[in-house]
Amino acid sequence: MALLLQSFFSIDEYSGLISREFTLKTYGELLQPANFDIIVRTVTMAALVTLAAAVVAFPIAYFARDMPGANGRRCSISASCCRCGRATS
Repeated sequence: MALLLQSFFSIDEYSGLISREFTLKTYGELLQPANFDIIVRTVTMAALVTLAAAVVAFPIAYFARDMPGANGRRCSISASCCRCGRATS
């Protein structure tokens, strides 16, 4: 909440100090070409990482669903790491 409130303050260009007056100047600066380019690259990278994680995770989940657990019954990978829900000693 404090970070959100601070986003409505601006920085004085001359002194570098925070001007504690309510303004939308900071949000206006986000749309400058240099900042907009950074936003586009960040969103693109996040989308590519999400897609890569899905491409890796779904085949693993699909084939792991048929893996037998420690006592022969089917269980999830996380449960098979814990011996199908039993506490490990």
